[in-house]
Amino acid sequence: SETGDRIYESREAETDGSLGDRGREPSAVQSDDFSPQRDDNQGNSGNLKENTDKEIREADKASFSLPENRSGQIKLTIPLTQNDIDSILVNGGNHEGERLPVIAEFSKEKTVEELGEYLKDTFKGGNGFYIDEKEVSSWYSDKGIHLAYGTSAREDDTQVLSWSDAAKRINELLNNGGFATNVEISEALDYERNRISESLLYLSNDLSEEGKEQGYFELFERGGGFPEETKRLSEALKNPEYLKQIIKEYSRFLAGYKENRNVLRFHYHKVDSLYQKLQELELPRKEYSTNLAELPKVKSFITEDEVLESLSRGSGVDRGKERITKFFKENHTLQEKANFLKDEYGIGGHSHAVSGAKGSDEWHDAKGLKLQKNHCNDVFLTWSNVAKYIDELLSKNLYLEENKIESKTAIEEQKEPSYYSKDDPYNLMTDEMLERVPELYAQEDVALADKQVHAA
Repeated sequence: SETGDRIYESREAETDGSLGDRGREPSAVQSDDFSPQRDDNQGNSGNLKENTDKEIREADKASFSLPENRSGQIKLTIPLTQNDIDSILVNGGNHEGERLPVIAEFSKEKTVEELGEYLKDTFKGGNGFYIDEKEVSSWYSDKGIHLAYGTSAREDDTQVLSWSDAAKRINELLNNGGFATNVEISEALDYERNRISESLLYLSNDLSEEGKEQGYFELFERGGGFPEETKRLSEALKNPEYLKQIIKEYSRFLAGYKENRNVLRFHYHKVDSLYQKLQELELPRKEYSTNLAELPKVKSFITEDEVLESLSRGSGVDRGKERITKFFKENHTLQEKANFLKDEYGIGGHSHAVSGAKGSDEWHDAKGLKLQKNHCNDVFLTWSNVAKYIDELLSKNLYLEENKIESKTAIEEQKEPSYYSKDDPYNLMTDEMLERVPELYAQEDVALADKQVHAA
């Protein structure tokens, strides 16, 4: 049988086989000339390589539902089949670990309502799949999973699968052996322990001198580097007696932290959530079985919803969205808007750019803007394309709502830039964290060059 190490360290192995060289799909513009060695730093002097005039003309003409072309498009309003819905539940979500964390959570046999809440918190953004040669899109919202044929589902309420119903169906798929492979089933709990172990070690490494004086987490065996410590702790958590000791120690830490937050140097840790996850390791688990050695291969694409969502974040430059909104509400031609965007965005990019998915990126320079997502063809947009999309977002009040535009006074007060980590773009970093960037990254077996910090 296959080992857990392969699944954890190379999750792409199961899906890459049929996705590596798909040719050009009808809903995305492939830009083969782009270098995979791109740097994600804002202000980098790199470029989108030499995009040819042909590629730019192709992007301008792309059938990827540009605003002025939509009225002529025929959208199927028939509901998705159960097979199509199952494909989305099995392959979608954009969360790290793919099916592994879902299997682990469902094995706890919580109520359908609780599992529905878990799915709502876990699934993010949208997904596009080619199923039986049809484009199928999904978008995950508080309402549930929006489903539609075509390249967009976000604004379509024709078929919305509630989170409770999604949980029921995943339960059925797990019980009948249709949700995951036999290797994934066997490794799900190891995956859960590994993630909890990582969180515990990150937390303990952030203890202040006051926290260390309290002796928190001294029972962790140290040495050998972060990956080795994680592996060792994860293995130790399999021992019920050791797990009880860790839960007791964490309870002591949590009580102390709530009395005196100074026992930690940084406060981005989700301490209550981690405590719950730790306690749930003691729960009896349902055992699943399947004869599936592999799942059916499904090709993916970046949906129109994901493109719009990515563009709605603005240029990534301080007050950029306000400047863009102001300029676009004035009387300017499309070319003037395109030129403005080119100057406003400059050269740069960031990770987690498409549905917050790990391995997704956005990169832009004078030629245009490019979106990448694992197992999907790249989407390249000229600045004219981007301008059309932003016009559409503004017309729907989805780009920058009037009541969210900062007052001039508030803007003037914001002198200092904010920063975020490339691999966790939604959490801003404190000054002390910025000073400790090399130390923080030294805890992981990842090159510092691959873990950049960017201006928000």
